[in-house]
Amino acid sequence: MFEGESITEYLNKYLPNDALTLFSIRDSFTNSKEIYASDILNNGISLTKDIKLRDILCPKGLVKNIKSLEETITNKTYYGEKDICNVVISTPQVIDDGESKYYIGYPRDNVSGYTTAEHQKNYDCYLTDYLEKIKKVFNNLIVGYYYEDNNGKKYFKYNDKHYSKLKDKEKEEFFNQLIDKVDNRITNRTDKKDILNYIKDSIISKKCEYNSKYLTALEYLEYSDYQFVNLEYNRDKFVKVLKDNYGDYSLYLHGVDQETPKASKNTCNHILRRALDTDWEYGMRGTVEPKGPIDENDILYEDLNYHYHGNSHEDYNIIVLIPKILEDLDRNAYFIGYSRRNTTGSMPKVMTDFSCLASDIIDDIGYIPQEFIFAYQVFGSDVEEKFFINTQHISFLGDDLQRIACTKLLKRNYERLRNNLEVFNLDKIDLEVIESYKNPLIQTRMKSSMQTTAEEFFDYINSNPKYYKKIIEDKPKSMIK
Repeated sequence: MFEGESITEYLNKYLPNDALTLFSIRDSFTNSKEIYASDILNNGISLTKDIKLRDILCPKGLVKNIKSLEETITNKTYYGEKDICNVVISTPQVIDDGESKYYIGYPRDNVSGYTTAEHQKNYDCYLTDYLEKIKKVFNNLIVGYYYEDNNGKKYFKYNDKHYSKLKDKEKEEFFNQLIDKVDNRITNRTDKKDILNYIKDSIISKKCEYNSKYLTALEYLEYSDYQFVNLEYNRDKFVKVLKDNYGDYSLYLHGVDQETPKASKNTCNHILRRALDTDWEYGMRGTVEPKGPIDENDILYEDLNYHYHGNSHEDYNIIVLIPKILEDLDRNAYFIGYSRRNTTGSMPKVMTDFSCLASDIIDDIGYIPQEFIFAYQVFGSDVEEKFFINTQHISFLGDDLQRIACTKLLKRNYERLRNNLEVFNLDKIDLEVIESYKNPLIQTRMKSSMQTTAEEFFDYINSNPKYYKKIIEDKPKSMIK
């Protein structure tokens, strides 16, 4: 019998900060998957010269971030095969020799849509560089394997040679050898300024993908600065959290309407892991329902009764929260505005005041990034309502990670958008210029993104003493309207 609970408990208890990777053995590898998997426990995984590890492995991200470990481990990656055999690999992010801590990175969660990391843009790190170089996964990194056949036989076989089960001396020897052979690493003595400068240069030069140095540096900052425990809320607590902490954020809702509630739930989990792709024709205005800023919303509780072509017995919604101000790695702060609350009684695409700099950024990149996805909601007459928080939302990141995420969003290729953003650089504000956008010489039915943002900017500084003092002091008071 498969003891799924015991292996998931083991991973959560002893290896929460490890990265989990699966190697799903296919029929084409061997006649007996069990025999092949048993050999891997003893000897690890070794490849011939013409195959890469990324071509056969599928990373699942950090153990602590995986919603359902049992479902992940028992997943049937390749359909149409008689039995399942998933080898479970666990790799540490940090190696501590007692004197120094060495950060070697990990392969991130594979959301490429492919069954392996072959097309995964953020697979690379210092550890994978080394393992790809030697074309091997040591047996000390193999937790065990899960096997299941069509006759009901299923079990998990532990590997007693995994590093977490070794004696202290054996574990020390293994990690010392690993550190000696990994070409690059970050230590607790590495200057953080150098890390941030490299990250900024990589963003500006558009060299973030397939870049092990950039990806390892980013993961190091996440490991150092980011600490959060997954939370679930009912509506009362969720609304209180928003009102108490997210006044400067704007709220958008996206209804997930799949064929079945299970499919809708899976879609929500995928969006929280990756991003929310926007409508190919209408962009952001064809994807989300805007509810305006949290601090201006007096009916927030009622707004969460949002149905989009769904089954009222079990609906799923994505909750999007976007800050009004983004700050980059150079400490420049930009006001990006927000889409106004939809009061048309129709779809957001007919709104006259949807467009703003925030929507311009989203439309330019083609998706709402993971850092703006706050939660997903399930509710209805047949289910207990819950809100599941996305722990990668920008509000949960450390200051450096927030600035990195914002820098990636603000460094647009589109020159006109870059220039428009610069108009709302809070360190270089020219009120007369913004006033000209607020009151254009020619009024049109659909407000431009610059007009909407300009109107919201004046509303913001008038109601925000901190920015009023910073921006308005020594400026013509006639501009404040």
